[in-house]
Amino acid sequence: ASWNVDAAPPPSSVAFWERWLGIDATGQGPDMVVVGLQEVVDLGSTDSLRSGSLAAVDWERAIAGRLVGYRLIESVSLVGLHLMIWMRRDTETLKRWPLRHLGRTA
Repeated sequence: ASWNVDAAPPPSSVAFWERWLGIDATGQGPDMVVVGLQEVVDLGSTDSLRSGSLAAVDWERAIAGRLVGYRLIESVSLVGLHLMIWMRRDTETLKRWPLRHLGRTA
């Protein structure tokens, strides 16, 4: 899922999260969820670096609250961008997939 959040806080609507993350009412969803957020902060702000990390944490917490049964594998930010990779805890894929394969590339 990818979304330009335009410096807005995370929504509180359960229906939004179910639809956007592909999670049904029982909490079932795909084995892996990758979320990319754009413009997590107002890029015109003089304090965008500090407020960007705080906004990313707010979004990460909101998503973690909806992805019950998932584990955050990687989370990385660059100014107004934030990327998160989540894996279902009960999936065999997580157990077989060495985390070194999630390395960063230049």
